[in-house]
Amino acid sequence: SAAATAADMCTGSLGTETAGSIRLPASWCGVVGLKPTYGRVSRYGVLAMGSSLDSPGPIVKSVEDAAYVLSIIAGYDKNDFTTYKEDVPNYFGNLDPKKVKNMKFAIPKEYLEVNLSEGVRKNFEKTIELLRKLGAQIDEVSIMNPKFAMAVYTITCRSEVSSNLARYDGTRYGLEGKEKDTIKDYFESTRGEGFGEEPKRRVMTGTFSLSAGYADEYFKKSEQVRQLIREDFDKVFEKYDVIIAPSTPSTALSDEDANNPLFGEMADILAEGSSEAGLPGLSIPNGLEDGMPTGIQLISNHLEEQKILDAGSALEKELA
Repeated sequence: SAAATAADMCTGSLGTETAGSIRLPASWCGVVGLKPTYGRVSRYGVLAMGSSLDSPGPIVKSVEDAAYVLSIIAGYDKNDFTTYKEDVPNYFGNLDPKKVKNMKFAIPKEYLEVNLSEGVRKNFEKTIELLRKLGAQIDEVSIMNPKFAMAVYTITCRSEVSSNLARYDGTRYGLEGKEKDTIKDYFESTRGEGFGEEPKRRVMTGTFSLSAGYADEYFKKSEQVRQLIREDFDKVFEKYDVIIAPSTPSTALSDEDANNPLFGEMADILAEGSSEAGLPGLSIPNGLEDGMPTGIQLISNHLEEQKILDAGSALEKELA
């Protein structure tokens, strides 16, 4: 979606973020990606991956376009019980970059302790200076180390993947398997041939995390830590309007690194916590490193997308 938008193959596209799948590709392709509040946009028609995480949102060329698309796709849907019934604001019509000078921004120091590339760090620091010149208040705060969010994502998402992909048995969903003597052999054929290595890895890990004797030790503890992550964000938003951080630790991964599950997990590390808390996040381009785009993300409290859109619009003009 992000590559198609960046290549002008479309005006914009839709993605679904579980823990970075809108913000990361947007950052790596030099475009704008908006992950709305969990439940702000219906998931009806979306292939389920992590049901407590999945959030559809726009990938576009500008913050204005993101505001416009969100105004259209947000809202209650009877086909998705997680969607909010609150009225949808006119994000596009209400867009006001001047409001940034009255905003309070928080930089989580733990996010800067991640192994950031030199270019990502430099571009982030330059963006912070631009924000100060716009009159915004910026403070450093402490928040739970993102490595814990990565651990929560590993367990929670894989457990939900295991559940959601169980339906792909070739009967109503998934690849139609080859004719076999037993139903067990048929299912093995369907799932063995229909899933790639990464889905298989996630299904096996998730099934283990949910199995008798291990659910208490892994899945339930993961959900307890997830609640602590939510509470940490809540404390920050008691005093601040927006959290600001790099979108990703580095520029786009090489083919070799992209196929390494560990590198893929590390790439998500700055997005996972806010996704687990159900918060909206906006990634905008903020420069280049060796010719490759870098991005900065703005995170706000639930249903406060207008704040990150206003701030993003102000920064976008300065960074252009």
